[in-house]
Amino acid sequence: MPPHANGYAVVGVTAGAANSAYARFLYLAPRLQDLPPGFITTVAGIGSYGGEYGPATSASFPLSLGMAIDPAGRLYFADTNDNRIMRIRGDGILEPFAGNSLSSGPRPVGPTPALDVSITFPRSIAFDSQGNLIVPDDGAYLWRVDPNGIAAIIAGTGQIATSAPEGVLARGTAIGQPSFVAVDGDDNIYFLDWPNARVRKIDRNGILTAFAGNGTYGFAGDGGPATIAQFSERSNDDAALVFDHAGNMLLVDAANHRIRRILKAGGTIETIIGPAVNGHTLDNIRGLAVGTNDEIYFSNAAELYKRSADGTITTLATGKRGFSPDGATLPQASLGLIYALLVDRGGNLLYSDSDVARLRKIDLTTNQISTVAGSGPRVFGEGGPANAATASITGLSFLPGGELAMSWFTGTAGLFKIDRDGNLIRIAGSGVPGPLFDLPALDATLAAASVSVSRDGTIDTAGGWISRIDAGGIVRHTAGQPGSCGFSGDGSKAVDALLCQAWDAVRDASGNVFIADTNNNRVRRVRASDGTIETFAGSGPVNGFERYNSGTYCGDGGPATSACLNTPYGLAFDDHENLLVCEGGRIRRIDQSGIIRTLAATFCTKLAWAFGSAFSVGGDKVARTSRSGRVAALTAPGIGFSGDGGPASQAHIEANLQGGGVAVDGEGNLFFNDCNNQRIRAIRFGAVLAPPDAIIQAAAAGTNLRATVVSATGEPAEGVRVDFSAPQVGATCTLSSPFAITDASGVAAVTCTPNCAPGTYSVVAQPLTAPSTASVSFTNESVPCRRRSARH
Repeated sequence: MPPHANGYAVVGVTAGAANSAYARFLYLAPRLQDLPPGFITTVAGIGSYGGEYGPATSASFPLSLGMAIDPAGRLYFADTNDNRIMRIRGDGILEPFAGNSLSSGPRPVGPTPALDVSITFPRSIAFDSQGNLIVPDDGAYLWRVDPNGIAAIIAGTGQIATSAPEGVLARGTAIGQPSFVAVDGDDNIYFLDWPNARVRKIDRNGILTAFAGNGTYGFAGDGGPATIAQFSERSNDDAALVFDHAGNMLLVDAANHRIRRILKAGGTIETIIGPAVNGHTLDNIRGLAVGTNDEIYFSNAAELYKRSADGTITTLATGKRGFSPDGATLPQASLGLIYALLVDRGGNLLYSDSDVARLRKIDLTTNQISTVAGSGPRVFGEGGPANAATASITGLSFLPGGELAMSWFTGTAGLFKIDRDGNLIRIAGSGVPGPLFDLPALDATLAAASVSVSRDGTIDTAGGWISRIDAGGIVRHTAGQPGSCGFSGDGSKAVDALLCQAWDAVRDASGNVFIADTNNNRVRRVRASDGTIETFAGSGPVNGFERYNSGTYCGDGGPATSACLNTPYGLAFDDHENLLVCEGGRIRRIDQSGIIRTLAATFCTKLAWAFGSAFSVGGDKVARTSRSGRVAALTAPGIGFSGDGGPASQAHIEANLQGGGVAVDGEGNLFFNDCNNQRIRAIRFGAVLAPPDAIIQAAAAGTNLRATVVSATGEPAEGVRVDFSAPQVGATCTLSSPFAITDASGVAAVTCTPNCAPGTYSVVAQPLTAPSTASVSFTNESVPCRRRSARH
């Protein structure tokens, strides 16, 4: 095989459409410690791979909004966020069936292998009687995939239509964005045309007509024709279409808290469930399925209900949200947020649990739960080597023992570390919704977009609200209200204040917490002395949901509280306790007197300060910004993924806004989150490399050797590792250290203690990776060793 990026490669052998065998091979990137200075590699993460071509119960996938069973009894599901359709074979192996994982790309009109086409965010799927799979594409297409895996577009042009003609061929006709699909007993296809508030029908001849909805969301029409009625969905994720055994369509009318039925005979629409059931308002109704005896199963968040054919509604699960292991039984078991329901051939009820990213099965005879696919709340590879695991990381920081800590914001959220053996170990966060504060870290729900470790080992996290894991391992509430977006609380207790998408939090030397209150365009401070919160920088504005200002900056040279901040994402303190603020397009510095100035114009997300410089990541660039504001890119321009095992200056990355964590270890190795590529990568000695144009000069006074490193413009190069070498034999000296780091003046210093051999020799100094060298000549005098001296 040709050279391969790190991660899994799969070799498949196929004999006919239904017979395949697979072998998985893991490609490992070079080890960081084996690389020359300035070279890059991956230390954790395997890209988007989640365990396909292996056991379904060991795999991970983020979200499924729809499931279906083919005529052979195999289960298929929409791997929605990964833009694919997956199926589970009879032997339990998970394999892709349609979609190339890309959300955008050309859509060939003619028959094409389904694994080669791009399908955007498929929400549901349905089979016709011939075993063809119908798949909605958020890119304004509708697909049919035959049993042999050949896909063809049956409706849509890729242009989102605000209306659609009646009685025309669906193929080649522009439609809206189809979200949910169903097929009736006559193989007519139905889809929810989300932007146009209609359910549309494609008959067996391919003719497109309206089936339900008048084109405007609302609530009206019960007792009349469905074509002039109104229904309403909260979003294009919140709906479902299924048929009962009599051929009547059932529709989740989510925003109206109802399930409505459209009668096959006459097309009349009526409400059959809701708006409240057994004392519970159906404000999160999502899943819908029909059983073998025309009973209707439906979900309301984590509540699960059954409506018998006679209209009686029974509560199967009470809505106690959480995760119960396999073998647990209803109604005592906790369920997650249920997105999709399906009754299989054996009469078991399958459900998609979005909280833990599993497909699970309820044996309706015993009410026992088991897993069909997915391994949440664990992530794929958790507990094993980090370079064989998924890594949807946001923030990075080092623990006092030198282990790299990583925050995980979405899905099975929490904190992880790479231990001394290179394994990915969870250290905080249960991965499921539940209690947030005042309990052990592994038992708490923890959404962490950033992680910051203090010298005493306590950990601060930000993920909309701010938490701290104290020295006893207990999660404490620091600031902000979970699940809220607003601005309030200055001058009062921080735990009662409102933040809006706070993406970072760091502590100063006195223990005060500084918060990047991102969508309030402020930095806020929580005083260690009394827990009150105040605005430290930024004047707003606070209007509008996303709260972004016009994108301008203002206030340099004046008080930080009067300045305009534009979506601050990351914070760090320099070695003089000045606060650095990353605002997407620039880094600004707030001194201890509260005056703000722009340090550098560079696109960045998160920040780290080490060896006299700020390190940032954002877009296609890992960058080093000097104390004076000089920016040097450490990676090549251009979005992509490449370069492992070679110079970082030739490597490509792709790091989006909130996800760009960065950290530096004690040796100067630079670690960063290449988040869109779902990997943690590192540059060997990346934080102490010399500028490419560095010049070095050296001089000695007695046994003291000083090397000065400057850029081509004469600017002192701070934080550069300078290696010193003396002869191994003969007249020589013992160096106090084989290297030193330059200070703010660009000076690195060592001592040279002569040995007993008389003679002249040279000590060479060279900045790390720079071609420039400097040498200093020493002469050992011919005197007894106990009276050693040297002159240069």
